[in-house]
Amino acid sequence: MKIHNVHERSLPATPEAVTALFADMLQLWPSPERAPKPEGDLLRVGPMLWQGVDRRGAVLAYDIVGPPDLRGSHWFEVDATSSGGSRLRHTVEGEAVGDFEPVWRDRIEPMHDLYIEAIFDRAESALA
Repeated sequence: MKIHNVHERSLPATPEAVTALFADMLQLWPSPERAPKPEGDLLRVGPMLWQGVDRRGAVLAYDIVGPPDLRGSHWFEVDATSSGGSRLRHTVEGEAVGDFEPVWRDRIEPMHDLYIEAIFDRAESALA
């Protein structure tokens, strides 16, 4: 199953101000007890392992390197808008295969959607 999941939010702040929030993404994480935990050079979030990567145009980007049946990338981007504010976007692209398809669809994606919207809410509050 191909994964393509995008969230966007317009924010009344400059791209520089929004980008600065991602210097410490954990300040935006809505649930500290479920925040990404270091595991060597990786971060563990539930059943997933993330590896930080450089991605052109992204303020923060990770490849999903585990579990083996879930592969992909996710990243945050910030663009200027014509109104002088910013558009914050989070994208996940990848693939869930085999027994992991229903895990992504039924458990991870709904929680992911809630977390991303909560991160956007916290960013909006921090910029107010």
